[in-house]
Amino acid sequence: MTGSDDQSRVEAGTISHALVLYTGYGVSPIPDFDPERVQGRYGSNVTVEMLPTLNALAEEFYRVKRRSRDQFRDARRAAARFSRSHPEISREAVDALTWAHAIDNR
Repeated sequence: MTGSDDQSRVEAGTISHALVLYTGYGVSPIPDFDPERVQGRYGSNVTVEMLPTLNALAEEFYRVKRRSRDQFRDARRAAARFSRSHPEISREAVDALTWAHAIDNR
């Protein structure tokens, strides 16, 4: 996410919070990437604007595939790589993606 991207009109703090909502972190027993939670907080227009960015960030995080039998280790490796690429994304959002990655790659 750079200043020249169309989606950058929504600030990084909002994107970070939306990622947490989107994954279901802290409210769902499993990750479910539900845009309705984001819409409930930010409304339809902002959600439509953010959704491509949220999906792109999640897809980027998930590109780090399993290399070991330990899905948590692999998720932490993905988190470290993602955090280096996206320092603007909050620790909580990275934790949400780490949780989702670990569960989805059991």
